[in-house]
Amino acid sequence: MGNTKICQIVSETSEIEGWLSLEVAELLAKLAVHSKVIVEVGSWKGKSTITMALANPKARIFAIDP
Repeated sequence: MGNTKICQIVSETSEIEGWLSLEVAELLAKLAVHSKVIVEVGSWKGKSTITMALANPKARIFAIDP
């Protein structure tokens, strides 16, 4: 995944509260691109969940926040 796409995704999620760093966002996006199913435990306000969804809108994503 190119840096331009990562920058676009980070820009789109910048208003969402969270502790997602640029490095982790890039890693999650790269992993999400190749995933059919994503399970995230601890999604709080969804910043990382949305990052993965934007990277791969075709993946089935299950976000759980107890």
